[in-house]
Amino acid sequence: VSRFSRALEFLEKAADYAKKHGLDTFLGPLYGNQAVILIKLGHFRRAEELIELAGRSYETHGANSHEKMQLTFTEVFLHLQKHELERAGRGLSEVQKVLVESGDPRAEALFHELVGILKLKKGEAENALHHFRKSLEIGERIAPRSEIVNQAKRWLGEAYLVLGELEKAADCLRESIEISDEMGDGYERAAALRALGHVELKRGNREKAVKVLRRVSDLFESMGNEFEKAVTLLDIAVIAAKNRDSRADTFAAMALRAFELSGSEYWKARAAYALATAYGAQKKYAEAFRELERAEETFSKFGDEEYIARSNELRDQIDAALVAVASKEFNYFFRKDRIERDEVKVKLLLENFVRELDAVSGLIAFSDVPGEIKVEAAYNVDREDLTPILSEFDALMAEGRNVRFSSRGNDLRVRFRTATGNGFLYIKGNGRPLSKEDILGALHFSDLLEYLFRTQPLSRNEGRTVSIVIPSENRYIVTRNPEMLDILAFIEKISDLPLPVLIYGETGTGKELIARYIHRKSRRSSKPFVPVNCANIPTSILESELFGFKKGAFTDAYEDRKGWFEVADGGTIFLDEVAEAGPTVQAKLLRFLEDKIITPLGSRESRKVDVRFLAATNRRLEDEVREGRFREDLYYRLKGVLIELPPLRERRDDIPLLASYFLEKVRTELGIEVTEITRDGIDLLMDYPWPGNIRELENVIKSAAVHAGAGGRISREILLTLIGDTRGTEVKKLKAELEDIEKKRILRVLEEVGWNKSRAARILGLSRQGLILKIKKYGLTSTAVRQ
Repeated sequence: VSRFSRALEFLEKAADYAKKHGLDTFLGPLYGNQAVILIKLGHFRRAEELIELAGRSYETHGANSHEKMQLTFTEVFLHLQKHELERAGRGLSEVQKVLVESGDPRAEALFHELVGILKLKKGEAENALHHFRKSLEIGERIAPRSEIVNQAKRWLGEAYLVLGELEKAADCLRESIEISDEMGDGYERAAALRALGHVELKRGNREKAVKVLRRVSDLFESMGNEFEKAVTLLDIAVIAAKNRDSRADTFAAMALRAFELSGSEYWKARAAYALATAYGAQKKYAEAFRELERAEETFSKFGDEEYIARSNELRDQIDAALVAVASKEFNYFFRKDRIERDEVKVKLLLENFVRELDAVSGLIAFSDVPGEIKVEAAYNVDREDLTPILSEFDALMAEGRNVRFSSRGNDLRVRFRTATGNGFLYIKGNGRPLSKEDILGALHFSDLLEYLFRTQPLSRNEGRTVSIVIPSENRYIVTRNPEMLDILAFIEKISDLPLPVLIYGETGTGKELIARYIHRKSRRSSKPFVPVNCANIPTSILESELFGFKKGAFTDAYEDRKGWFEVADGGTIFLDEVAEAGPTVQAKLLRFLEDKIITPLGSRESRKVDVRFLAATNRRLEDEVREGRFREDLYYRLKGVLIELPPLRERRDDIPLLASYFLEKVRTELGIEVTEITRDGIDLLMDYPWPGNIRELENVIKSAAVHAGAGGRISREILLTLIGDTRGTEVKKLKAELEDIEKKRILRVLEEVGWNKSRAARILGLSRQGLILKIKKYGLTSTAVRQ
């Protein structure tokens, strides 16, 4: 009847009696039963000790298979409560081996219940339902109103709740409460009532939900069950934070204290996340970041994708709120438009800022090329501290974050954009946690630095090549084209979104390279990236290549083989030329996108895989849909995020950069020391329309280098033999069309900014002088002047 403390007293007395009277064979089961109660109470450390004692007792005094199986069930229960899902899965696999031989229907019912809980915690609610139904079916055969039936009903309600089937959830939970009342089982009654509270919350009845949850908290308190009370308080804290209730942090802090006593890392992280949410709502940003960082480390350790995603979303919200407040409330320095670029001394600014915060030291660094970080200014930083500080820059970049705290909250790192890459501000505090004002000041200071770093290099290094070079395995994305830079910035925002990405671009525009970059920027970067070109695999075998097959599925299937989706589990799969997939494969792709389930050829069993899905095509899929060659429902699934890559003819400002990059590759990979590409050679490359895009340019540079030979130069004459004279009618026509597009774009931007040439030049990616030359070239005038 859920009087757990009294139950423990009797079990402890029984164990003492067994020890005194030499009844050692009773000790294992007695320790195991104590552990079960302690797990329900959330006393995990003591439960672990008792499970270990029970195991030793069985080793010393012997145990039958039933007793061993019961102890394994207890261990699994502990792992599930602590959210140690892999260990729980291994324990259930052990039980499964001996379950059939035992012939124990109660054990079978408990097995299905625990498997169901594991599936539910993994986010597989449909699979969980199957196991809870099986547990219920077995339980009803044993006794229709038993503990087994009660628990199965309650867990069915929890699963229906996750699936959004609220009426079914409510029915199951009410039945569980009825059985609990008949049996006097206060624990199950309170647990079912808590789930009913969440049903009300999903129905939009927030006040009723909170009222129910408060009642549940009181029920668990009356049982002396501090752990389940804390779980309930955590639910209340999350609801309160979402509704900006000032008590949210109090509820979350109470839960956190209880979880710290229980010894559960995972639940401490859940409470820290709730506390971060509450602090964020209260604009206590330093405290919010501190708790969030604490939670994120644990969620990553436990592989909890749902809460990793929630943490990222919360971090983005706090980032955005901080930036908004910083720009609105603070003006630590002076108006940016009054700064004389050449007179700004970054080191002096840094020193003043560190003193303003009463901090210890500070550093400003930037990176324009991969693997190369330059220190712009440092104040009070010891040489031996440089390497660990700069490694934080890499970590910040890899995580795609803008702000990061130390676990104690007194060191701060802020990322900002430069003209050609990223900058980094590091502040070491004096031991006290940084305040909201400190953080806002740092954001404002980084805003100033961003302005300086975006404008200053252009005035100091006029005529220098400005590019962003981003490593993607052994290949690079090289660009200074505004449209491509926007795409790269967009990728940083969507790299971790659980949505499919469709990349459209002509042949040779670098679709796979962009896909690799998305993977590299995501949290899956350490897991496999599996590229599959659908055009290179015959339609007849594409299905088996992607989804795998069972032995005997077809004539040459001599053994089971994993498909590419299974190989990519945990990572990213990239389907190039996805329009080439036939109807059968398209149907299977649709199913995967809907529920992440794959079925190998010749198998009756489906498998769930955790794979980020990227696809690419050089055809317009909407045209393929109209022609009946591509499924409309699959098309709409695929275009969750659409990235369109511009052809090289629309990236003419990148051609000299790319040509230089490919020339350097030739020197490194082929060992041909070509000195340069001549000026008229570059002009020819700029005029050519590049139907094969970047791939064609790379091949032309390689061939030209071979023709030029070591010590030679790639001249216009050599290039003409490879790509022909570009002064033909077609190219002239194309050039005229391109100029017309450019003219219209420049005029549109100028009109949008009221003919402010400096602003227009920044938007267009031109220098102010370059824009003035183009205005003269095209004879552009403002609407007002024309009128």
